[in-house]
Amino acid sequence: MNATKKKKNDIVGKTIASVQQMQLQEFADKGFLKLTFTDGTDCVIVASYDQYTTEAQDEYPTDIEIKSSKGLCLKPYVKENKVGF
Repeated sequence: MNATKKKKNDIVGKTIASVQQMQLQEFADKGFLKLTFTDGTDCVIVASYDQYTTEAQDEYPTDIEIKSSKGLCLKPYVKENKVGF
């Protein structure tokens, strides 16, 4: 992902107009939350796993970042109703 990392101050004080869960274009990864603000700007909150460590609860520590939506190949997440795997 080649998105620019944003700072917390880039979004503090802004009013959220919409929120949409997103996923990567070619993969099942869906840990992306696109926030669109009333001033027309947006950002993506990205949840991810970091590198292996013995100090994390689940072996791989989680991480969360605020990124620009530019450079991310995302599509809206649509939950599929799967019956009988």
